[in-house]
Order: sequence, then structure tokens, then C-alpha cells
Amino acid sequence: MYDDNPMEQVWNLLAGRRKQLVESFYDNLFIRFPHYRQHFPEHMDPQMERMMDLIGSVARFSDHISLIRPYLLKVGEAHKTIHLELEDLRNFRDVFIDTIAQTCGTSWEEQHAKAFQEAFDDTIIPIVYEGLRSRLNDN
Repeated sequence: MYDDNPMEQVWNLLAGRRKQLVESFYDNLFIRFPHYRQHFPEHMDPQMERMMDLIGSVARFSDHISLIRPYLLKVGEAHKTIHLELEDLRNFRDVFIDTIAQTCGTSWEEQHAKAFQEAFDDTIIPIVYEGLRSRLNDN
């Protein structure tokens, strides 16, 4: 039985395909936005592990923003040298949601799309962007 949280439902559904999801996400990101490739290491395994941790945390704790806020701020801080803008974070969101929907296939439902869209727009993007900006202003 799944939790009532649609994001956690999807994460549980993908238990055996999480690495495939992250690999597909980066493939799709670099196909749609090839200029992002330069900002990533050639060997992507550590990056993919961090991404799976981030997705898992956000999925499990999306109803508890105070628990994931520090982590999302650090994600923003870690990306400050890339000089990301809101448009870049939205590109990431769009590719991620498209990729997770494809990976879920027929199990993907409108409630999942809505939950991920809201999580990105209301929580992930604003907090990551705050981390980007606060660190840039500190330097």
C-alpha cells in the first residue's frame, strides 16, 4: 500500500528503476540542453548518486519543507559557480518531470504530474534559487 503522498508513491514505484531514471534524466537533459554538459564531470556515477539521494529526500519529505530546506539551500550553494538562473532551474524541472513520467509509463497519473510540478514551483526552485543568490551575494 502506498503512502498518500503522490511523490513518494512514484519514488516507491520506481524502486528497481531509480538509477535508470537518473541516467535517462541526464541523457535527456544533455540532449535538450547540450550546453549544460560542460558543467558536469565525465564520470557521472557520484553525481547520479547525489541526484538519487536528493530525489528520495524530496519525495519522502515533501510534506515537511523544514526538513529538506537546508539540503535544497546547499544544492543551490553548490551550483553557484555555474551562474544558474530561474530559466535553468525550470529547464531542469521540465526535463525531470518528462523523464519521470516516461519512466513510470502507464503508472504515471495526473496527481503525480501535479505533485511534482507543485513541488518544483513552490518549493524546490525557490529554495535552490535562494541558495544560489544568497551565496553569490556573500562573495
